[in-house]
Amino acid sequence: FPSCRAMSSSKVVESPWASSAAEVLAGLGTSAQVGLSSEEAAARLEAYGRNELAKEDATPLWQLVLAQFDDVLVKVLLLAAVVSFGLAFVEGEGFEAFVEPAVILLILILNAVVGVWQESNAERALEALKEMQSESAKTLRDGLLLPYLPASDLVPGDVVTLSAGDRVPADARLVDSFTATVRAQQASLTGESVDVQKRGDVVTAFEDVEIQAKDNMLFAGTAVASGSCACVVTATGMRTEMGKIHEAISEAAQEVDDTPLKKKLDEFGVLLTQLIGIICVLVWLINYSHFFKSRVRAGLQSHLLLRQVYLLLQNRRRFGRRRHPRGPPHGDYDLPRSRHSKDGQAERHRQKAPVGRNSGLHDRHLLRQDG
Repeated sequence: FPSCRAMSSSKVVESPWASSAAEVLAGLGTSAQVGLSSEEAAARLEAYGRNELAKEDATPLWQLVLAQFDDVLVKVLLLAAVVSFGLAFVEGEGFEAFVEPAVILLILILNAVVGVWQESNAERALEALKEMQSESAKTLRDGLLLPYLPASDLVPGDVVTLSAGDRVPADARLVDSFTATVRAQQASLTGESVDVQKRGDVVTAFEDVEIQAKDNMLFAGTAVASGSCACVVTATGMRTEMGKIHEAISEAAQEVDDTPLKKKLDEFGVLLTQLIGIICVLVWLINYSHFFKSRVRAGLQSHLLLRQVYLLLQNRRRFGRRRHPRGPPHGDYDLPRSRHSKDGQAERHRQKAPVGRNSGLHDRHLLRQDG
């Protein structure tokens, strides 16, 4: 049998639809009556790997959520929500003040949910592709038909037998038909709504043709709708058409470059942010004089209020001193005299007496009255 390296570089193996069944069998170093030997199958399994699609690690949910906020417009809305919450908390105008920031946050949360759901669709699509794979295949090894050989052990060059209802385990070239017609259902791969008839003739001499034109090929993940046939495996694992789709989906999910629409949205977000900043600066400049006057007015009002409080305290202190005068050190208090008593009348006359030569006579007159 030819080596695996020679097979991988052979044009017959790369374009089996453009070669006859005999050329494909010869290029793969196998026989339609005997198949591969166990030793050769083991060697090719070591060289080509198992007939399985690559397993991708699932992206953590928190990474998907954070990725939804890595956008200019979303960051602007998030900043607006934070500022609105801060103003509502400081001003304390009641529940109505928190309505606007709550609506903004609700929109951001809905946007994140939709984004995570869309990101998860790619992973679900990969899982759906894996479910399309067959679990076992009727394989010819060492001249014996193995009815339940695991599909993951298939290698290029294996001869498999398919009948109605079977899933195709790998990409294979039709070698022999056991019925008049063989039809395959390829809706999962090409989207064709009707069954496709398969035939063993050479399709075209061109090496690169569309999948729908490869009428002598059966593809992994599709199913046999009617008839039965024998095929030789030409590609396994990620080298099948289904594997190429799997790889394209994985690359699209991990693509770093943004799409043209995403770039346009980012540019619009940057422009909108700059416009909002300019508007905020203009509003602040227009209202600066009013803001300064209000601050000065508030300062004067606070000064007057403090002055009134100070005067009120001073009056209370003076009023308290009048009501509770301090007496002599030994506690001898001079009680105020009544205006109708003799002492009170003498005191009033003494205050009204003129100062001069008659002041002594006036004093003696007061003393007589006191006596």
